[in-house]
Amino acid sequence: MVRIATVNDAEQLNILNDEFNGESETSIDNIRNSLMNNKQEVVIVADEDDMLVGFVCVQLKKSFCYDEYMPEITEVYVKPAYRKRGLASEMITFAEAYCSKNYPLHQYELLTGQENLVAQTVYNKLGYVDDNELHLSKRVKTERVYTRSATYQKFEVLKTNRNKRYKYGEFFVEGVRNINNAVENGWEIVSFLYDGDRKLSDWARDKLAAVRTQVNYALRGDLLAALSGKADTSELLAVVKMRDDDFSRIPLSENPLIALFDRPSNHGNLGTILRSCDALGVEGLILTGHGVDLYDPDVVSSTMGSFFCVPAVRMSDNDSVFALIDALKARYPGFQVVGTTAHHEKTLSEVDFTKPTMLLIGNETEGLRRIYKERSDVLATIPMNPRGSASSFNVACAATVMFYEAVRQRAAATCRGEVAGGAC
Repeated sequence: MVRIATVNDAEQLNILNDEFNGESETSIDNIRNSLMNNKQEVVIVADEDDMLVGFVCVQLKKSFCYDEYMPEITEVYVKPAYRKRGLASEMITFAEAYCSKNYPLHQYELLTGQENLVAQTVYNKLGYVDDNELHLSKRVKTERVYTRSATYQKFEVLKTNRNKRYKYGEFFVEGVRNINNAVENGWEIVSFLYDGDRKLSDWARDKLAAVRTQVNYALRGDLLAALSGKADTSELLAVVKMRDDDFSRIPLSENPLIALFDRPSNHGNLGTILRSCDALGVEGLILTGHGVDLYDPDVVSSTMGSFFCVPAVRMSDNDSVFALIDALKARYPGFQVVGTTAHHEKTLSEVDFTKPTMLLIGNETEGLRRIYKERSDVLATIPMNPRGSASSFNVACAATVMFYEAVRQRAAATCRGEVAGGAC
């Protein structure tokens, strides 16, 4: 049911707003007061069995220049589990009907992000079009940090302290490609940090203007340089919210190819493997055991932006991994677990990677643990030059070779018409 919000909805609206805008943007009391006293706003809610699952906010703008009101839809939110059911369209249509009935007006306006193409498609179907007017905004929620204050010390620990990162649920991101990919893939940007006395590029100014954050920080130049991991200080750093360690974040295809990295001990290797997953189409990466931190700035930077394109989830115990493997075997006929080893087992070319597959990658020093070898359906090795002195590859190199062989086999099988999907 779609209806006008009431004061009794304040608590649930606060929960929805936390999901939409991030925590601490407002309070239940503020929402209750606004619902009672703000005559310039209409709030529409979607109510499913007394549970609110979405809302729309309409601002009733009125200028002395015009006789009529100019309603502007500024906020549209539907809980993820209730999307693709037409609720956003239903709430907007309800809002239009309510405003038309109660206020003199001749058009509606709607505010949305330039990069939110999915939402724009919905709004176009409802008759909203680009009217060639440029919407400009000036952010006022910017704090200056010119000393090594408590705020600055938080930035330092986000960069250097693993436990503090997880306490706050936030991590540090640096680099144009990393920040671009974080934004494009819908990661929540908590804050941007920049030199408050430096002229910013068009790219940085655009990001500050277009990306929704909780608060941005203008730092003194030397303080920003101390946080930057580059000799030439980046003009923009970002604090980004972590995502949940939930395997459902990995969108599996009909013939999935995923990887598991057990106890990674090197930041660069973990970053390179994530980058290889992205480059070769591995659908997701699982991390097990105690190893380097997935959200360490060195890991993020070494992925060259791929960190934000490949879902990576951590699983702390073996039982969870084995339960997942059993569930995947039940879901996908022929699903196989391929362990990796430097010893003489089946070579890569002898393994059938056209099946649904999980590749297990071992620790850089100790290799794959015995418990994972025992749960593997087959152990695979990369044949080395018998006349060479190298007995194995670096783990990131080995993983990339294995990913490529899997993708190569699948592409060849697609060309032969043996499996669906993929590139020929």
